[in-house]
Amino acid sequence: EAKTEEVVQPADATPLDSVLLAKALQHMALIEGLQLTMSQIQTILYIAYGVRLAKHGERLTEEHPQMWQYGPVFPRANKRVKIGEVVTISDKGVSEFGKNKLALDIIKQAVNMMYNKSAWSLTMWSHRDESPWYRTLNPVDEDGKELPQCDWNTPINLEYIKELVELDNYENVSEEFKSHIENFFETVKLCKELNI
Repeated sequence: EAKTEEVVQPADATPLDSVLLAKALQHMALIEGLQLTMSQIQTILYIAYGVRLAKHGERLTEEHPQMWQYGPVFPRANKRVKIGEVVTISDKGVSEFGKNKLALDIIKQAVNMMYNKSAWSLTMWSHRDESPWYRTLNPVDEDGKELPQCDWNTPINLEYIKELVELDNYENVSEEFKSHIENFFETVKLCKELNI
């Protein structure tokens, strides 16, 4: 059975509510004249979660992504976000983002990266053999022996997510995905330099 390891948050890190974050994605996309699908929203959340986890040791959201049939899913956001809904962000939500500007910048980069990807291409990306989704579904023991498949809705192992986005562990990741993640890191680096 897959384990979900808790990540200890630094005192100044505030995980965001996944529903608020998903609605903020919709809002940012609508400002740009775009409408995101649920697959795009979930993938953006997932990638941003992984980048934040791998590079900063912090969870982006309070909720952990789970392994669902069509890819990684944040269940609360999946249930409470309605596609096509006109979204406004409350004062409380704006305040939450104010405490987590780096996360917001990572999300902006992810929207630009994913808004034009089809549901099919996102599913193919999340289901490839080396992906955290695939490794959670198909666990192996210490000797590499295959274990029974995990049930749907199993939390995705945080170590697998971290490994996916760490630059020194990229031999099996596509060139397109490498360039997307490297763009994330450039954004993160710029944010640090500007103290955003």
